[in-house]
Amino acid sequence: MMVARLSIIFAIFFSTLATAMLMKSGRLSISPDGLTLIGWITAPYVLLALAARFGRLPTVTTGSFVLLILMGTDASLSYADVAFHLWSEPDAEAAMAFISIPTVQIFFSLIGIGLLVGIGEWLARRREKGAGESAPSSDR
Repeated sequence: MMVARLSIIFAIFFSTLATAMLMKSGRLSISPDGLTLIGWITAPYVLLALAARFGRLPTVTTGSFVLLILMGTDASLSYADVAFHLWSEPDAEAAMAFISIPTVQIFFSLIGIGLLVGIGEWLARRREKGAGESAPSSDR
């Protein structure tokens, strides 16, 4: 349960940070398009936090949390570069990061969650099979 709470806290943190970087870059307008962009930027974090919160397998909850931390850190550094030009030169295409990064994050989140579910199911079957073999037999 602790991982689920931490996932929600980190999802809120990374969503707020991404929105702040979007506002700092000067590319956010308070309009339906701007709100849609905020929703798009926060979608990967919400997806991973929901997987960590409602995942029924420990592999999914823990793995989603790790994915959330890794993807959030990477995206935050990229958004900071777009907003403050830490490693790159200012250009007109920098704003595309706010559309392309969430797209890549959602794609890899869905693949990651699918793999985590598969691994979790495999481990659960293996555990059940191992428990069935180690049970004492009553053939005497």
